[in-house]
Amino acid sequence: MFPKEEASNLIAFFESKGFGILKYEIKEYSMIIRLKRIPWAFIVYRNKKGEKRLVLPKGISADYRETIYKLWNEYNGKKLKGYHLFVDGSYRDGRAAYGVVCIKDGKIVKTLSGSFKLQGGTRNVAGEIQGVLKALEWSAKNGIKEICLHYDYEGLANWINGTWKAKIPLTQGYVKRMKELSQTVKIHWIKEKAHSGSVYNEMADVLARKALDSN
Repeated sequence: MFPKEEASNLIAFFESKGFGILKYEIKEYSMIIRLKRIPWAFIVYRNKKGEKRLVLPKGISADYRETIYKLWNEYNGKKLKGYHLFVDGSYRDGRAAYGVVCIKDGKIVKTLSGSFKLQGGTRNVAGEIQGVLKALEWSAKNGIKEICLHYDYEGLANWINGTWKAKIPLTQGYVKRMKELSQTVKIHWIKEKAHSGSVYNEMADVLARKALDSN
């Protein structure tokens, strides 16, 4: 059963932020919540391992989505001060895509996405790589000197720090370009566990998949 203590904590937190609870329902592993100031219900899910995940409806507006994401991160102790960029990639039918969510002090300031025809057999790794490059290029273009880069594929950082050797043209080109970009932008690498409830990581994943749908 979804922990009653957690349900009470969630209700108290939202009310402390001026978002009264209009209605809620507790199920086996989840809590369905509708707030007075937001006309969409959303789900807080907690599995047997204790991992928490926020699930928002597909039709929710961008403004309400951002509000709930910000509240959820604050509830979990993640205020995201400074610049935080979340990247993800996707692949389908010979095309790769990337999604990037750019956060400044807890607020979404930019999203980036795109897709391209894939050369070779690297699949979504190519999208992940392109996402990192686009994130750094956007930061450099906007004069941002320091960022926290959130990623879920370990190779993205390991090729750069030398733990993994770049053996193919794709990864070799990635390392070369990152060396250039890192001269102007300082990077703090933050590993996210894929599909574990990191809301902005999942948003980047959705952006990448939508980019594939548009082509």
